[in-house]
Amino acid sequence: MKSTINELEKRYTELNKSLCHKLNSILWLDKVEKLQNEPEDAINAEYERIAKSIPTNVEITGDEIEPTQALARQLRDQLNTIQTDLYLNDLLQVTLPILRAIHHETSDLTSSEQKIAANLQLMYSTESEDGANVYNTMRMFQQAETNDESMIGNRQKLIHYLIDTVKPRLLEYDRVSKRDQEVAQRALARKNQQIDEFVSQLSPDEIETIDIMYSDLVKLWLKLAIYCDLLPGIVLTLPLDWHSDPNLAAVMSDCSNIGAIMTKNQSLVNVDTIKNITSEKLISYVGTLQ
Repeated sequence: MKSTINELEKRYTELNKSLCHKLNSILWLDKVEKLQNEPEDAINAEYERIAKSIPTNVEITGDEIEPTQALARQLRDQLNTIQTDLYLNDLLQVTLPILRAIHHETSDLTSSEQKIAANLQLMYSTESEDGANVYNTMRMFQQAETNDESMIGNRQKLIHYLIDTVKPRLLEYDRVSKRDQEVAQRALARKNQQIDEFVSQLSPDEIETIDIMYSDLVKLWLKLAIYCDLLPGIVLTLPLDWHSDPNLAAVMSDCSNIGAIMTKNQSLVNVDTIKNITSEKLISYVGTLQ
């Protein structure tokens, strides 16, 4: 029912506006028709009468204007007045329902004015939490400003913390890192020097013996790696719960640990790469291999 009333009111407004426009058009056409039917002498006489009623000398920036120009200005002023009245009339048609919704009792209002009153109550009530409420919007804006000020303060604190605390620590870390690198390089150089001195004291037979021992060792690593891969698979195929058997559990654990060691050792030297590694390099691996 309420929606039907709103539709009828909207329809009435549209028809009334269309009617006013058509009436104005009819009046204009009627005036034009009368003017067209008037004899030229009568039109000129009316023009002269109107022109004589306007001052012939009007000062504008120190210059005198012709009566024709004065008449044209008078007509423009009248047209501006008519347009102003039209705008004011349109404005009053819009503002009148709002003024009635503000200053009249609800029972005396139309449905549209009652809706306007409800929306105004929603907008300007001090107790409403709706997003369209003016006071709630102001509170949200003030809260946003407070949050912005807090964010700016926290950002300044962060900047000071980065400059005063983090930056010195990073510089210290960089200094210590460079020092450790230098120490590591010196230790590596010293180690290489010791290896070179040690190798220089070995006879060719001793160096050959070392190469043979390394070759046998990497072959042993390969076998152990294969066994560490094979044995867990065999244990898993047994119809037993190897978790509850201490011996089988030990086999699985040992295979895992030994397999990891073999993988690490073979990443340094294996049966494929040992042919291309010098004796000095093999000796340098002594402290690294397990």
